[in-house]
Amino acid sequence: MRLDPEDISYEHFWLRVFQTVNQSGVVSRDSIAARLVQGGLSTVSTSIITSAFSELPGRFLIVIDDAHHTVTDTMEKSLLDVLELTPTLTVLLTTRHSLPRVTSTSARMRVPVRELDGGDLALSSEENNELLRVHFPKLAAEQSVSLAESILQQSRGWPLAAHALIVERASNRNVTGRVSHGSFVREFVSHLIESNDPGVQIALCASAIFEEISAEALGTMLELSTDEADTLLESAFEHSFGFWVDEGGTRWYRHHDLIRVELQSHADTVIGAASLRKIYMGAAIALKKVRPRFAKEAAIHAQAWELLSDLLISQMHLSLRRERPSVWMNNIPSDVREQYPVIAAFALIDEYAFPSGRFGQVIAGLKLLAGPRLAKESEESGLPGMTAAVLRMVGSRLSGNESLAVQMAERVQGTLDQIPNNDAVLHSHSLEVALTQTSITLLHAGRFDEVDRLLEPFIAREDEILPRNLAHGTALAAWSSTWQGNMGRGRQLVRTGFGLGRVS
Repeated sequence: MRLDPEDISYEHFWLRVFQTVNQSGVVSRDSIAARLVQGGLSTVSTSIITSAFSELPGRFLIVIDDAHHTVTDTMEKSLLDVLELTPTLTVLLTTRHSLPRVTSTSARMRVPVRELDGGDLALSSEENNELLRVHFPKLAAEQSVSLAESILQQSRGWPLAAHALIVERASNRNVTGRVSHGSFVREFVSHLIESNDPGVQIALCASAIFEEISAEALGTMLELSTDEADTLLESAFEHSFGFWVDEGGTRWYRHHDLIRVELQSHADTVIGAASLRKIYMGAAIALKKVRPRFAKEAAIHAQAWELLSDLLISQMHLSLRRERPSVWMNNIPSDVREQYPVIAAFALIDEYAFPSGRFGQVIAGLKLLAGPRLAKESEESGLPGMTAAVLRMVGSRLSGNESLAVQMAERVQGTLDQIPNNDAVLHSHSLEVALTQTSITLLHAGRFDEVDRLLEPFIAREDEILPRNLAHGTALAAWSSTWQGNMGRGRQLVRTGFGLGRVS
């Protein structure tokens, strides 16, 4: 049944239920269900509804989709009353919000209530194995179990994705080989596009640009009214979308990731590069207040650099969040970065936060730095122990363990204090790195006096130090002085740093 949220009451709902039952032909003309539909009864009470169900053969399942739009408080009460008295009836509600009566303790005391989320609906490895046995009855048990686990990993439990992988193997007769979600999703999206007219095709691809889209945003992007965009999203794409409703009552529609990625691959062909850039510009304007991250990505695609600068500044508290961007700002051309210093600054921040292509190395490195072997070596005396302590200090700082980083910094300082000023080893490149990294850790901890004590003799040896390390140490000393309010010293160190020229 399709219910209209604007015209629904619990009486109307039950009449619709029995109208559907009546049309199925499973009841006689003189049954209570038939008389309810024909208007032979003046009221629709709980007792009449339960009596009507008692005449029906078998079990019944009623599904109410988007229940938060149609199920009122009165209707919740009616559902519970009927369920309590009708053991052959099950009601499934899909909703983005909690329904207070249905989920209450008192309701659970009356009828069996079970709440399901995405994890409950996901297909397990055992369920995938059962599906494989249906499609491939001759497949060896060990092979089926292994393949079921592989499908779980590839589909992340999403039922359609898991089923797609199994169907692909059945159609390709390649049971054991690794197959992507490919053909199933490609055929689904191709049919979705080809079965609509050009205007709807453009809207469909535009709706997949971001992770989610609203009618208001899509309307701005395509120069449509909100009502026109809403009609497209509700009717034309109803089999492709899920949606949720935010606190302001706005529906945010979302394709499944597999479908969205495939739709994106059609965007250039269906929309065209010039029109797509215009759509991105509309998206940046439409989403700048409600979805700043999407707006930033749209501005980059539209090459709207002035707008991007404004977005970064106005939403600085959001721009600085460590959320991995889907569009890398460090890919913005160098001439644009030179012209827009705000963009250059945020591109640099993104690069430090998300080093492109090096996530695996970073994780492996942090595991090494936190490992027991390095911890043991950092307790040794002399330069080998200090080197291990420096590495452990840097790893602790990167992973947010400030107390361990400071502990390692103190250990490094102890080793440095044991080396005479005239010792040649004190002038090595490794010692310079150890000294500057220790200063960074102490700066983070607010121990400025110790920073100054370390850096002043270091900077005084400017003729003996590598330019790169000297520039680093001078910048750290300037930061420390400025943070303590010694602006005169800070300005002097900044001038010294600029006087060093370009260093590699």
